[in-house]
Amino acid sequence: MSSLADDIRAQARVARTVGTSLSTTASNTRTKITTMHWKSTSADFCRQKLTEFTRIMDQRSADAHALAAKIDAHAASVESRVDTIEAIAGLPGRVADAVTGPPAQSRPIPTEAIRGGAAW
Repeated sequence: MSSLADDIRAQARVARTVGTSLSTTASNTRTKITTMHWKSTSADFCRQKLTEFTRIMDQRSADAHALAAKIDAHAASVESRVDTIEAIAGLPGRVADAVTGPPAQSRPIPTEAIRGGAAW
């Protein structure tokens, strides 16, 4: 597998992690909404807004998982193309290194991307 495909798949893992985190947060928020003792006179309004927010989190979770699937498909496409080029050139492993650098020079995923601080 090429290091480029590995890097792309790492981004898919980040997207899946974000999706799972959003889903878990939405579920926990729903639990709080239903189990919390509401003393406020505006409790209905608060519950409504929090419920809307959990729906948005659920949608963003689904979006993140869909993005992960697209990223995985892109990684498979890149891997296939690298394999084809290597087969044509007769230099297994060399084409990927020429494009992405040897595996020792692979770039790690920036920490801020994992934490959700950077746009990807």
